[in-house]
Amino acid sequence: MLHQNQGDRFAADGKLFEVGGQVFANGNSVYLGLFGVVQEIHTSDNRETGDGTLDIWCAFEPPESMELSEQFILALCDGTDQVDEINLDRVSMMSKMLEPIPRVPPKSTGVIYVLSYNVDSDDGYFCGTLAASPSVGVLLRVMLDDLNAQGMEFTLSNVADIDKELSFTYKKKEAGMDNLSLNYSITPLDILPAAEGGATA
Repeated sequence: MLHQNQGDRFAADGKLFEVGGQVFANGNSVYLGLFGVVQEIHTSDNRETGDGTLDIWCAFEPPESMELSEQFILALCDGTDQVDEINLDRVSMMSKMLEPIPRVPPKSTGVIYVLSYNVDSDDGYFCGTLAASPSVGVLLRVMLDDLNAQGMEFTLSNVADIDKELSFTYKKKEAGMDNLSLNYSITPLDILPAAEGGATA
């Protein structure tokens, strides 16, 4: 059966798709990185994808940069060398290739804190995420353990608490190196549930 009415919704692979709703092409598709809109959904036996769920026909926006265009063309591997030669207005996709984007984000069900770090030194700039927890104290423990694992002594030079975000700056002077700065931040993030009809895990 063909569904083209704006607002028609169907669930597949723990995701809720809506005709007229936005989607993002994930790494299961050569269209990775493109945003689009669902035009229609096929639920009958004449599906083209053959994955046993839905045919989701989408219109994608063209890549916004030369870098993304080159990545996209390389992934297609069909001899095409220009994005404007590729039909993005009507593309049949499997549900596993898409991430549906809800029209409005769901309300927060709580807060979790994220511990991240960055290192600024003569060797370059490095950053990452260490852990997440509903407890600030747990993340402080992780931060102190990470600091002790560095193999050198640091001095705490600055602490700030701005808009509920804690930041710590540790400094270390070393021969042949101007400043080695190790920075941590503990940031609160809203916990958002899955979209209505979507996966809960």
